[in-house]
Amino acid sequence: MNRHPISSAALSLFAVVMVACSPILARADNADNIVEFYSGDFSVTGGVAYYPGDGTAGTDVVYNSYSLNFDLLFSGNVTDFQETPYCGLGCPQYYTGDINSGTVQFSGFDQSGQHPNYNFSGIIEPGGTLSGEIVCDNQGCAWQDEISIAFQSTSGTNGWRSSGTLSWMDGNDGSGGSGFGNLSLLTQQASTPEPSSFLLFGSGVLGLGGWLRRQLR
Repeated sequence: MNRHPISSAALSLFAVVMVACSPILARADNADNIVEFYSGDFSVTGGVAYYPGDGTAGTDVVYNSYSLNFDLLFSGNVTDFQETPYCGLGCPQYYTGDINSGTVQFSGFDQSGQHPNYNFSGIIEPGGTLSGEIVCDNQGCAWQDEISIAFQSTSGTNGWRSSGTLSWMDGNDGSGGSGFGNLSLLTQQASTPEPSSFLLFGSGVLGLGGWLRRQLR
């Protein structure tokens, strides 16, 4: 059986298929495609995230404006907790810890209806920190926490995912507690190509394979 060299026409067809499919694959893997509406820094409020000595830290962080509303619920495991020795009433004790794992849940919507609802579930990445101090007197104890975490979503709606950081401060002065902080969000298109992209690419490759097979007979 004679083997025919692949003609220039075959190579041209292969190039056409690749060029036709590449914009779709690239669009599904374009990290520069940013959803500006959910990207930026936001001053957020919420409840107490940590009580000294607990094994977890977490709370519901909220942001509300005329148009934008969202919640970020986080819960992280506190490890390597260390506290200075008790030194008496009115004497501050200092503590630190690590937050190297946990989960986040995000949901947001635009009351004006100009942007679609968005939500994701994600994980807290290693490297989070916790620090604080507590002072006790005869009436009770007051404390203040500082928390810093980074997170990465594991799923999102409409093919979009997010990453970000949260710098959080909270505490209790004896009359109740609350918290505030800065939430930084970067929302971008998911890096995994959509099923339709695979279908189109696969169809092109199969078609090219059949054409080459006929040419080589």
